[in-house]
Amino acid sequence: MDSGLLENGKHEDVYDGRVFWTCGRTNDCWFAFFWWDNSVDSRKGSNSGFYVRGFPFEEREAAFEFACAAYPGVISRQKQPLSLQP
Repeated sequence: MDSGLLENGKHEDVYDGRVFWTCGRTNDCWFAFFWWDNSVDSRKGSNSGFYVRGFPFEEREAAFEFACAAYPGVISRQKQPLSLQP
């Protein structure tokens, strides 16, 4: 995933565990959760993220928890806890 979602949101390139998100809808709702991530690649602009669908808009926290549980290796390599931003 490139850093476009983070840059478009004007989120400064700081590896601090803050997870930003956006949501879209076609027939169903999908979420993109993304954060600056230097846990594997230390170059500027390195990031990670999850795309999730199948959750209603009101359940973004549940969607994020689902993604974290589905990819425990991504979560365990983080050097600080991830924090979903409002």
